[in-house]
Amino acid sequence: MSSTPAPNLSSYFHRRIFFPATGRRRLAVTEGMEFVRHALAEWHLGLAEIGGDHERADDAMLVATELLDNAEQHGGGARELRLDLDPVGRRLRITVADAAPHHLPQPVLPHRPEQPRGHGLHILTRLSTWGSTQHHGGKAVWAEVPVRIPRYGRIDR
Repeated sequence: MSSTPAPNLSSYFHRRIFFPATGRRRLAVTEGMEFVRHALAEWHLGLAEIGGDHERADDAMLVATELLDNAEQHGGGARELRLDLDPVGRRLRITVADAAPHHLPQPVLPHRPEQPRGHGLHILTRLSTWGSTQHHGGKAVWAEVPVRIPRYGRIDR
């Protein structure tokens, strides 16, 4: 009889990727999106058959894409992407750090839906709770998205 060790829950629900400050900068958004897609699939957040919710997983993907794109457009590019899944609180925190500490996110007001730009933070407001924090050398913009947690089986905490 073989036994598989239980996942370390303190790390299982957390993922982080760093992006280079130079070189392949333009790939950060694409690599970040793939990283999020992979984590959502690994956590089975979109599988309705076991209790996940495809629409909420899509919302999380859209929020991550907005954060990554905003870092690229307004923050000099993403430096780090962090995902923190809280299965008890049923939310996913998505954090993107960049190197622009003085360019804090501000929604375009008034919001004009007919304009081609300026919708990202309004989308974040609709789909999540979000904010930003400054730190040495940059800032981090985070968003918490409600998710439905699949039935993983018994998890002892």
